[in-house]
Amino acid sequence: MYQRPKYLATAIFAVDIIAFYHSAANSVNFSSYVLRVVHGLDTTPKTNCGRSADGSVPTSLIAEEWSHKGISILAVTSVCLILAFAPKFGVYLSNILGFFKLTMLSLVVAAGFTALAGNTKAPRPDNFSSFDGAGDACPLSTQAYKNAPGSAANFALALMQVLYAYSGWENANYVLTEVHNAPKTLKRAAPLASLIVTALYILANVSYFAASSKHEIANSGTTVAAVLFTNVFGEGVFVTRILPFFISLSILGNLFSQAFAGSRVKQELAKEGILPFSRFFASDWPIKTPTGGLLLHWSFTVILIAGPRSRDAYAFTSSLYAYSQVWIQLMIACGLVYLTLSTERQWRRERTSFHTSNYLTIPWAVCLLYVLFAPFMQNSIITPTIPWYVVPTVGCSIFVLGTIYWVYWFRIWPLFGYSVAHEREVLPDGSERIKYVRQKDKSSLRRQVVRVTFT
Repeated sequence: MYQRPKYLATAIFAVDIIAFYHSAANSVNFSSYVLRVVHGLDTTPKTNCGRSADGSVPTSLIAEEWSHKGISILAVTSVCLILAFAPKFGVYLSNILGFFKLTMLSLVVAAGFTALAGNTKAPRPDNFSSFDGAGDACPLSTQAYKNAPGSAANFALALMQVLYAYSGWENANYVLTEVHNAPKTLKRAAPLASLIVTALYILANVSYFAASSKHEIANSGTTVAAVLFTNVFGEGVFVTRILPFFISLSILGNLFSQAFAGSRVKQELAKEGILPFSRFFASDWPIKTPTGGLLLHWSFTVILIAGPRSRDAYAFTSSLYAYSQVWIQLMIACGLVYLTLSTERQWRRERTSFHTSNYLTIPWAVCLLYVLFAPFMQNSIITPTIPWYVVPTVGCSIFVLGTIYWVYWFRIWPLFGYSVAHEREVLPDGSERIKYVRQKDKSSLRRQVVRVTFT
């Protein structure tokens, strides 16, 4: 799609995948449900969208912070170790947990229909009594939430969270080399899986609003499903401990799928010679698993878990993940429009198995533009402690960092009389790695051309 400047798009994509494709949000989500299992009920202070009754931001106890962070780091560490040293067991476990997640979503939907029938332990929230519903999500009359529901940026951030919720469909594309009869399988599985998940997710949201007030949903953090079950079935042991345990297992399946796919993409970038120490990160040691890619995935996940405070970690890391991915999706959408309209590339003739319609791609690109630029307007719904401009600013840094990396490789080296060439190297597992090397240009004419070009 983007062949010029050469390697620039690859460098930008590499920065996005290495730095922002992580499992931090799901790791924090997992720890929240584990702690709910341990405590029986949610022990975090009740707030109004992250703020106390006086409008201030409550502080977290150190023990609470590190219990969250410790469980999150332990979870992603265990997942990466299993995929590195017991890959077949890891894939088997991931498939079992994926089926388990569908079961839990079905249970959430069933609980929602129970609430719609009026069979709940908690008072009915009446969210469907009118277009806006009863009550208020954040009743504080502080400046932080003034006019928040009408903010275009807040709607964009909500859409970004929707995109994050549905992220994962691309993981199958990342590992197609390990799928039997990939084109045929993808054509059947992708639409079927998308339709099933879409139906379950929409019904799950109906369930949440059928059984929980807007205030409860906004202040439940990552444990909104636990609040739903408590409101419908009461506060018995099954609801307060067993169901949250089952939900934590379904979240663990997300960690496996993200680490499985993400590590392979990182390994392929290393095999392309794009990353520093590419031979190390392209390694399949010791049992033909992407251990180098898993190490990269684990490292950046742990950094993002340890950075923000626990209450803000999920909202911040999931929004950052989604925002950076939206940039890549926009680049793909624009590239698809170009490929379908270009007469020079003959893409339609070359790719006869898969086609895309501009009637779908162009409106999709316009929606992505809204999601990308609206968050630069002041808003209030990411976290109370992280400034509103941090997520879009850091998300846009993939272009800056990618361009800097590309300039170093393909613009600075030639200034010193070098040209970048690539050599193919066969790794012990039989796969190929492209090794980019600096070669001293022996042609004085070539050095003069380079010097003139970059002066």
